[in-house]
Amino acid sequence: MKRIFEIILAAAAALPMTVSCSEKSETDVFPEEYHTIMYIKENVTRSLTLDATSGDVTLSFTVCKGGSDITKEATAVVSPVSQSAIDLEYNTGEGDNYLILPSGTYTLDTDPELDFAATEDARRVYYTLKSEKIAELVGNNPDARYLMAFELTSSDTNVNGKCSRYVCEIADVIVPSVGFERAGINRLEIQLDGTYDGNRLTIELPVEVKSIENRWDITAEADVDMDYLAEYNAVNYTDYVVPDKYTVTKSISLGKDEQKAYITVVIENVTGLDRIMMLPISISEVSQFKVSEGDRTCVLLIVPTIVRPEEISRDGWLWKECCSQAGEGNLANVLDGNAATYWHYSWEPSSPCKGHPNHCLVFDTGRSRFFSHFGYQRRQDAWEGVSITALDFYVSDNDAVWNQSVYDDNNWTRVVSGQTVSDSSNELQNIPAVLSKGRYIRVKIVGTNPQAGIEGNNGVMKGAIAEICAYGKDL
Repeated sequence: MKRIFEIILAAAAALPMTVSCSEKSETDVFPEEYHTIMYIKENVTRSLTLDATSGDVTLSFTVCKGGSDITKEATAVVSPVSQSAIDLEYNTGEGDNYLILPSGTYTLDTDPELDFAATEDARRVYYTLKSEKIAELVGNNPDARYLMAFELTSSDTNVNGKCSRYVCEIADVIVPSVGFERAGINRLEIQLDGTYDGNRLTIELPVEVKSIENRWDITAEADVDMDYLAEYNAVNYTDYVVPDKYTVTKSISLGKDEQKAYITVVIENVTGLDRIMMLPISISEVSQFKVSEGDRTCVLLIVPTIVRPEEISRDGWLWKECCSQAGEGNLANVLDGNAATYWHYSWEPSSPCKGHPNHCLVFDTGRSRFFSHFGYQRRQDAWEGVSITALDFYVSDNDAVWNQSVYDDNNWTRVVSGQTVSDSSNELQNIPAVLSKGRYIRVKIVGTNPQAGIEGNNGVMKGAIAEICAYGKDL
């Protein structure tokens, strides 16, 4: 407005003083180049969120003819803005990444050459955005900010430079995603004493199109994700492994009328699984749209269990002890089924246990088997000085443990850690354990009552045991 006002003053000053303004027409007052002016009405950048499932989107903007003489015929051209022009105007700071939508992702539905008749003062220009193609483009370049921009030019009429562009920014694209119906960790208990056809387990894992009704033909690829397993073990201080023998469907298809498809997992020799295992399966890619990041991975945590544990016969078990008190019984007494007999620690100054913080007892059960829990029974006439309050149990399938010191933790897997036991009950006490496979058992006394009595007992921990039992399943 300021510029127009200045032009009027300048024009008036150039006129002879004897001529009044009323004697001149408006077209004589304004310079000829301002008689007719072309401009785009919607000259502020608009923001658009596309729904890739709703089909192509047709939009429009208005080219206007204005000025002091709108009866003049005029011609203008609408053309896409170049990437170099966008770089100059938009990509001026670090991290800026504005890109023009490439050809193929839109169509200009109006003839780009606009011929205005004398009676016309506005024309609508229509263009169509191809939603699915733009969704694919955005999915492949998530850091980019895409623009649809047109510029107005004319060879015979003035164009208002400040209103010569139409810009539409693609703020977001709502894209269908594909993922597991039950993503995350799924605990799967395998019954080692159960019945399985062919000793194999078959699991169907549903993969689905999320949130919307599927109207497309989609394929997806999946596989066991060993990187996920390694990272999980590192973060959670676990040592899970995949089963020795398994198969996983690696490719699935969802037809346009199908909401779900299934990845088939087959685990062989299920009754021989001897530890907790993990099988993470991740969708790596889909033919259309994107993988749902939150539902990309389905993790099977395979936990062997024994539903009906049996007492393991102790006939023929061998034993190694840290020490025993002469005349009061050695470790054979904890295997005889008689609660009246017991093992008792050696307390003399010359005791082999002296200098060791824990009593350790080792048993050879004769062959490999599964252990689910253990039994402990205290000395029936125990007093406070020999009462045990906490135990560790270890299992091993490594024959090396029979020849190493009972105090050596190497080659053992701890399956019971610091289990509290009653120091007043004479009943057989049940001690649950992490299911494990092995031949050898090791018992470590890690708590006594009172613990302080060690110092007054030649540095030897106290303890007496009537029975040690084991439960599980023979192989």
